[in-house]
Amino acid sequence: MGMLECGSSQRRVANGFGIDVLKYGEDVVSDFKMPIKISEHDRFGETSALAGISTGGRTDLHIAMRGMMTGVRYRDEILDVYVRPYAGAIGPQFILKDDNARPHHARVVEDISSTRPSSMWTGQHAHPISTRPSTLGTCYRSSHKMATAGGFDEDTINRLVNTIVKEVQDSMLNFELQKAAQEEVRRSNVRVFGIKDAVIEGLRASGWEMTLRNEVYKKLQTQSPEPHPLASPEQTKEPVSYIRKAQMNWEKRILKSVNSMCTELSVPLAKKRPEKEQKDMALKWTELGTDEPDLSKFRPVYAPKDFLEIVASLKNPNLVESLESAGFSTRWGIVQATLKTKDLHDLGAQEFAKKGCPITYRVDLWKHILCVHVDDIDTLYYAQLKANVLLHDMLVDNLIYKDVKLTATNDDQYFVFEDYLYQVLLPFSRDTVVLNHFSQSSATPAKSYIRGKLGVEAFAVTYPPNGVIPFHGFAMYVAPLCFIYNDPVTLYFMFREFYTRYFFHLHTLSSHPQGIVSLSLLFETLLQTQEPQLFFHLKTVGIQPLKIAFKWLIRAFSGYLASEQVLLLWDRILAYNTLEILPVLALAIFAFRKTNLMQVASSTAAEAVLSDLTTLKVIPLIQLSLFTQ
Repeated sequence: MGMLECGSSQRRVANGFGIDVLKYGEDVVSDFKMPIKISEHDRFGETSALAGISTGGRTDLHIAMRGMMTGVRYRDEILDVYVRPYAGAIGPQFILKDDNARPHHARVVEDISSTRPSSMWTGQHAHPISTRPSTLGTCYRSSHKMATAGGFDEDTINRLVNTIVKEVQDSMLNFELQKAAQEEVRRSNVRVFGIKDAVIEGLRASGWEMTLRNEVYKKLQTQSPEPHPLASPEQTKEPVSYIRKAQMNWEKRILKSVNSMCTELSVPLAKKRPEKEQKDMALKWTELGTDEPDLSKFRPVYAPKDFLEIVASLKNPNLVESLESAGFSTRWGIVQATLKTKDLHDLGAQEFAKKGCPITYRVDLWKHILCVHVDDIDTLYYAQLKANVLLHDMLVDNLIYKDVKLTATNDDQYFVFEDYLYQVLLPFSRDTVVLNHFSQSSATPAKSYIRGKLGVEAFAVTYPPNGVIPFHGFAMYVAPLCFIYNDPVTLYFMFREFYTRYFFHLHTLSSHPQGIVSLSLLFETLLQTQEPQLFFHLKTVGIQPLKIAFKWLIRAFSGYLASEQVLLLWDRILAYNTLEILPVLALAIFAFRKTNLMQVASSTAAEAVLSDLTTLKVIPLIQLSLFTQ
């Protein structure tokens, strides 16, 4: 609250504020300075004593020389200069209280109030101009528009909007917006009744409106559907019980593999590096590929073919078995999970054939789409992750080294980025921010216990710290990005956003439309409906197409297509915010090689036909597949 009072002498006002007035005509000395801009006035001879009171603070005494304080002077020297910036900074909760002194209610002051009928002041003053309501109003409108475009019902839209607005209010962005608004207020030359529009225009011109819209879009991507009030936390993460159970068993299998590796090799999950090793690693941080540990005894925790076996084993126990008991399979493909998938019409798949972003703008466009803007705080955060890598040696470090050696290092397109991959993946394993994506995932991060405290939750820690155990081919999620970003810090945050928004779906069991189970089922369904003759021929000779295509899907085609074609494909993933283009492209590849595949009689021959995809062009393939239907 700001308070204006009249009727006290200059010395009384000054003493009341703890300010020592030396003598009339000399400078006024204050022993404190507070960022409060609400002023009070009192006549004292040919001067007026001005000061301010506000909850939790006060201002220096200000002397207005040359005559009495009139309504015009009050408007021009007090309201416009002091009250307006402070009121805008405080926000809608700001209240200005006066004691009915004449200057406070002069006609020129009342005229300001009459032009702003929605006054928030308790006195008869023009209300303070707050940029905060308009900022949150933009956030509210953006949230509502994006949620409506997403096809949500009205109740869900209202919940999403309120949640996103609150998250933005509590974020650093809101603080930065308020600072920018204060700068606009100080920069503005307009009067109080026009300051709101001037501030909004200034923020829009400086790009803050677009920044806010991007933040709303980012928040919208991470919102979960509202769970049933009676649903348990496990049901909220994954509503389909048999898939949830399969994911839990799969996680136990992974942990068993990690623990057995520790036992066989007598290697702890984590240990502190010796000081000499820390210094050596710091010196060789940009050349880690030249001094990796002995990896001969380490093995990947699992490979895509192992995961495919689990996907193929999923089956709804409530499914009627009448057809199977008669010798018929309920589905032609190997995926027996009963999930709803789309057809080409539902996908609007022709949209995928549109041109991607210009190559020269990809660096900035991808950052804008993923809302990645690296600043000094991000750089410092990466440095902390790096320090954690130098301090502790973990088992997953060896798994990362092993994976990079088996995949990217042996790839003619990506071997030059080996050091970059280590600079991204090693810090990634320590990043606890990645844990946030588990609220959108059916998976649960593994826990490790201090020796001798097994099962005691107070001594449990997430292992690895990011909750993600790398598998064979994990490094290929990073490799294509190395062609775009040459700064390890920017590369890191781009990969982290890609993973937490898209790639985690590709190696977890869930009923999500973009999960690997749904994508696999979508591929088989599309191939059966669009190329039934080819599918029947392959099944007749004992070939399951998904066994060939699954490795493409789980890596998002990284390492199989030429690098520039992978980037064109990922353009579409970002542009349409979906992974469903992956099975569409897999269908297009089978259709393109149909003539040769119709002649094969074994899985080895089929693998040979589809072994080299580096000469294929993504966009013409998708166009050929879609536009010829």
